[in-house]
Amino acid sequence: MQAIPLSPIPSQTLQAVLGGQNCQISVYTRDGYSMQDATLSTPVKVLLFDLIVNGVTITTAALCLNLQRLLINRQYLGVAGDFMFVDTQGSNDPQYGGLGSRYQFMYLQQSDLTAAGLKE
Repeated sequence: MQAIPLSPIPSQTLQAVLGGQNCQISVYTRDGYSMQDATLSTPVKVLLFDLIVNGVTITTAALCLNLQRLLINRQYLGVAGDFMFVDTQGSNDPQYGGLGSRYQFMYLQQSDLTAAGLKE
């Protein structure tokens, strides 16, 4: 696993070479509802993820949840690896104010997925 540094700001885009692929990653907020609120009655700013690899859009507006792989349903597109957020202080879904500290953004290499017995 490789930590990808993010800043505690509502919207950001970065470029990185991950798994030998040129990646453009966008993480941004929009109004939505927390998956942790069973009544879905409390609006919150949800965190979303876009990924472009080698100029090809892989996913847009993927909802960022704690410990959930962001490309689990996109592996057929040939992306090496996956991404996830990890709450280092509990089990909350990520919020932009804690990016880079409480909420770590991780790139899971193919070897990480294989070692964990996860399908690619």
